[in-house]
Amino acid sequence: MKPYEGLYLYVDMDGTLLNDDKKITQGNLDAMDRFIEGGGRVGIASGRSPHNIDYYRSLFNVNAPCILFNGSAIYDFDTQQYLYKAPLDKELVRPVIDIGVAMEPDVCVQIFTEKAIYETNPNQIGDPYLAYEWFPRTMATPEEITEPWLKMLFCDADGDKLDRIQNAIDPTPFLARGLTVERSGREYFEFLPANKGLTLRKLCEVIPGVRKTLAIGDYGNDLAMIQMADLSAAPANATDAVKAAAHLHVVDNNHDAVADFLRIAVFEAE
Repeated sequence: MKPYEGLYLYVDMDGTLLNDDKKITQGNLDAMDRFIEGGGRVGIASGRSPHNIDYYRSLFNVNAPCILFNGSAIYDFDTQQYLYKAPLDKELVRPVIDIGVAMEPDVCVQIFTEKAIYETNPNQIGDPYLAYEWFPRTMATPEEITEPWLKMLFCDADGDKLDRIQNAIDPTPFLARGLTVERSGREYFEFLPANKGLTLRKLCEVIPGVRKTLAIGDYGNDLAMIQMADLSAAPANATDAVKAAAHLHVVDNNHDAVADFLRIAVFEAE
């Protein structure tokens, strides 16, 4: 048996595995390769869909099912199959879109499904994803999107717009129904049927042989995962809430945060 068999590492992308230039440092790549060579498993925990994460996945070894849509699904890239999905309650979330667009008429509204990323506001002036993502979007009204919604979000490069929308929406009815309402960055305000932490727990039910879960992330959408993991870390650039919940603090995302976590938690613990 290899020393790291049964260890599953889940890495957030933006602000954690990726540096500020949206690149993966060589130090992180080398550390993850060493972990995998020792029998460990590495998976992505991201708000992205399978389609718009393929570019990043091609840059490093991913040998575990991944937590995608910020926790709405578990996807196995080896088999190209979903192991778990949690669709949104459309009827509950649909009025939120009208509230947001009424307040900020040019805000970008996105609905993620298995098939596509839909943008529903024809008057949007900017999509912050497009600066570094290469997956095509489809314009459609919410009523035209008939397949299950896996997440809905407002996104705008002007985070103040999203502050105003967030402040206008009472999250209580959504939380009471088990939904997650969270900011995944200054540019994103999301409505989800689950979160990364709940899905990390679900992952341990659907994958045999998980001995220990490790997780690293930096923002509010990572908080539940940081709390749920057996051993977790926050990079130096993480929010105060994530730092308070993490077992370990490591260097920032521009200086091999994932490698630092593996060094402390795994390699030096041998």
